[in-house]
Amino acid sequence: MTDTAHVVVINGDVRTMDPRRPRASELAFTDGRVLALGEAGELRAAGLHGPDTTVIDAAGATVLPGLIDAHGHFGHVARSMATAVDCRTPPNRSVSDLLDRARERAAAVAPGTWILLQGTTFQDELLEDGRFPTPVQLSAVSSAHPIVYRSSLHHLVLNSLALREAGIDADTPTPPGARIERDPETGSPTGVMAEMFDRLPIPSATEAELRASIGRTAWEHYLAHGVTSIQEIWDSGPVMAAIAEAQLAGELPLRVRGLGWVPLAGSVSEVASGRIGELTMRPGWFEGGGVKLFADGGTSSHTAAYYEAYLDAPGRGALNHELGELVEAIAEAQALGAQVAVHACGDLALDLVLAAFELAGTSPASGLRPRIEHGANTCWTEARARWCRRLGVLPVPNLGFIHNYGEFWPRSLGPERGQGCVPLRSLLDAGFPAPGTSDTTGGDPRLLKPFHNIWCAVNRRTFAGRVIDPHERITLEEGLAMYTRNAAWAGHWEGSRGTLAPGLFGDAVVLDRNLAGVGDAEIADVEVAHTIVAGELVFSEGRRVSPAGRAPGGRARA
Repeated sequence: MTDTAHVVVINGDVRTMDPRRPRASELAFTDGRVLALGEAGELRAAGLHGPDTTVIDAAGATVLPGLIDAHGHFGHVARSMATAVDCRTPPNRSVSDLLDRARERAAAVAPGTWILLQGTTFQDELLEDGRFPTPVQLSAVSSAHPIVYRSSLHHLVLNSLALREAGIDADTPTPPGARIERDPETGSPTGVMAEMFDRLPIPSATEAELRASIGRTAWEHYLAHGVTSIQEIWDSGPVMAAIAEAQLAGELPLRVRGLGWVPLAGSVSEVASGRIGELTMRPGWFEGGGVKLFADGGTSSHTAAYYEAYLDAPGRGALNHELGELVEAIAEAQALGAQVAVHACGDLALDLVLAAFELAGTSPASGLRPRIEHGANTCWTEARARWCRRLGVLPVPNLGFIHNYGEFWPRSLGPERGQGCVPLRSLLDAGFPAPGTSDTTGGDPRLLKPFHNIWCAVNRRTFAGRVIDPHERITLEEGLAMYTRNAAWAGHWEGSRGTLAPGLFGDAVVLDRNLAGVGDAEIADVEVAHTIVAGELVFSEGRRVSPAGRAPGGRARA
């Protein structure tokens, strides 16, 4: 080897996540890719250390491939961070705290300005009051500002002016899969609703606000936590364009592959082909071609479709599509060579989606790797596992939901449906390469940290401190695989990232400690010391590094 390296990591516990060579102690990058792996002193002896080489001393800490979020909502998080009022718990402890935040924003903006309050999923469980704010309380905050509170993308509370501005009244039909709570006597909407956020006329962030928030979100919530690639569920062309522009300007060393939300991002043919407006795809950095469909809603808003009714709310959810519609959309997307990911939370929705995949001719031979997002979160059975294996469908669970939803599922679904949720041990033992995901639109930023989610998967502890289904625990090493090689496979990326081997993308993470000394209870405390993308040091010791990623004297900035 004669080429010198651009960046070299020394004194590391390098875990390549590649079974062919699982460990090393040194790692070299050049021209944006992994150049070589070695043991102590080997890379210097091979002549890879040059006068301009940046050397990162891992000091015994673990080094991993760049982490991959296989189901992200980067755009939604950035939009929330750009314009929403932070009403999350913590730090807000009561409904009164939330209303105070709303009053502060109302006093600071002109009458008529929409105010979005960003809460936390199941915030009614977390607040001292044990409930969400009411429409009457939001109306009392201001009659001059449309106010929307959302605990998640699924659950909303609107004040009276927001209802009027949105044109939602007694005559408004309920869209498929949504819910509009109505007064039983008058039929007028109360202001509580589900699956309606994207139907509200909330003004978008300005281009400057969005661009600035995209940058902050990328650096503070993804790169700072070692996430270097995202499989993005996107619904907005302008947001994706802003991400692409930030990449081109050298402001965003983050790789993004879009799974376009049909119909919000475009038609099946538009999304499957990657032809969305003026977006320009850049292989390895900004990619499209994935199709996202929604079969039902969410369990948190009681809109996920189940065979049997919820125990703590009326109804059993609703389907967004008839079987024939779903079959047609899947068949069209697969004929165009697109990977199809379908949101399905309830057991009825799961079976509908599997039937649709089968009728659309889905099979492992296609190589398209279709997915069911939230697959196996609830009501997973061996029969559904066999159905997925036969069709080549990958269930994509949500590790962090163990902590956030674990108290809710048994109470809402009952002892049978509410047991064995997020059965990671069963999935992995059955041979499914289940990937790691964040799946938050801004309500719980902890879900953007892979080590928080791995802690959830290993410990299976709910927010109330209760351990659920301990037989479904996985190991730390298996959690790492979910965020590296499994997530790469889920996005057709195994040939470029997810492991550390010569020729693959030069994306890696140096942690702040050696994982060999980390107990199960401490996994969530693991932080990232350095993040490397395309062979460049981009994040180091809590701050962004200049685009060149280099410091005087050839040493990594600290």
